[in-house]
Amino acid sequence: MSNQERCPHCNQPLKFRREGVFLTPKKAEIYDKIRHGSMQTSTKLAKHFGVTQVCIRAHIYQINDMFADADAGIRIIGGYYSGYKIVRKPRAVRPATGYQRDNSARPG
Repeated sequence: MSNQERCPHCNQPLKFRREGVFLTPKKAEIYDKIRHGSMQTSTKLAKHFGVTQVCIRAHIYQINDMFADADAGIRIIGGYYSGYKIVRKPRAVRPATGYQRDNSARPG
């Protein structure tokens, strides 16, 4: 338990942080099930969690909203009936030169 991330204020373990995003316990469990399983469908997830497929899809939609600024997300791979998979999002392209000075207001 020494390598587990802890809150800097109260020192409680941060159990439900995934990819830098804090999730509710149920959403963290769904995320983990998709990450560790191979091609989890909404039917399999619904049976595992004892909820409807609509509920699973709603949770996945909410997880993706929470991961809007993160490097990962949940996507359907191979069509509607195939399954969910954690995918990495491409990083934004940064300018190679960094800071550029504006000389337009300089007297010439």
